[in-house]
Amino acid sequence: MAALVRVGFLGVVRAARVIAENLTEGGSMAFVLSTSARLAIPGLAMVAGTMARQLGGRGIRVNGLLPGRIVTERTRYVGAGAVGTAAIPLRRSGDPNEFGRVAAFVLSPAASYLSGAMIPVNGGASA
Repeated sequence: MAALVRVGFLGVVRAARVIAENLTEGGSMAFVLSTSARLAIPGLAMVAGTMARQLGGRGIRVNGLLPGRIVTERTRYVGAGAVGTAAIPLRRSGDPNEFGRVAAFVLSPAASYLSGAMIPVNGGASA
């Protein structure tokens, strides 16, 4: 567990700090977390929120993206692509391109007043 925290959590935090040091006004970063970040894994969501407050004065936006069930090579391999979709209001798994379009918007200048948000991309599963 300690190795997971050191690499998985602290590694992401350290990388985000280095990225933040190199961003200029109007820059943006997004943490890709998990829909469970709101409930069971608040650590990185809290870091993202803290960084949004700290970097906002420099004109840098920080948000979190919370993907739900997205069809990937891994979910296809383990056969989990369509399992459990009854609990998703859209009744299907998401496509990686759907997640990518949300990420592109959040990171773009079109979202210039969006910061400190945790955005679920999960077909309404956390509504």
